[in-house]
Amino acid sequence: NTLVLHETKNELQAIKPLDMQELFKMAINSPGGADSLAKLQEIHFRQQDRNAALEFAQALARFQDECPPVPRTTLVSFASSGGKAVKYRSADFEQIIETTRPHLRANGFSISFDMDSVNGQVTATCTLRHVNGHAISAKATIPSASSNPGMSDQQKVGSANTFAKRTALTSVLG
Repeated sequence: NTLVLHETKNELQAIKPLDMQELFKMAINSPGGADSLAKLQEIHFRQQDRNAALEFAQALARFQDECPPVPRTTLVSFASSGGKAVKYRSADFEQIIETTRPHLRANGFSISFDMDSVNGQVTATCTLRHVNGHAISAKATIPSASSNPGMSDQQKVGSANTFAKRTALTSVLG
C-alpha cells in the first residue's frame, strides 16, 4: 500500500488508503453489491491517480531544485539570412542528458522519446515517467530542412531529430 499525502494546516500528513480487500468487504456488505464494488473501485483508482500526480509533482519540484544549470558547451556559429555573423553558446543534447540523468534517477524519473517525421517536419515527444506510474509528455516539431548546403538529407533529418529531442526534453523538465 502506498501512503496518501494530505494537507492540513499547511503540513502534509500520511493517510493509509483503502486496499482492494477492504473495498471487496465493503461491497459485499452493502445493498448495492456489484454496482457498489464498481463505484468503490473507481474511487480507489481515482485516489491512486491523485496520489501518483502529487508524488510526481513533489519529485519534479525536488529535481528542479537539485539539478544544476546545464553548461552551454557548444559554440554555434552561422551567417544570418542577411549575411551577419551569429555566434552563441548552447547546451547540446548529450550535455543535457549528462547533467540531468543523476538527478532524474535520484527522484525516480526516467525519460523516453518517440519520433515522427511527416512532410518535412520532425516531431519528438519526450515522456517523463515517475516510478509511481504518473507521466507527462512534451512535443517539439522542427523542420528537417537546413540551410547548411554541406549536409546530406539524412544529416538534415538527424540534426532536426536531435534539436527536437533537446527542445522536448527541456520543455518537459521545465
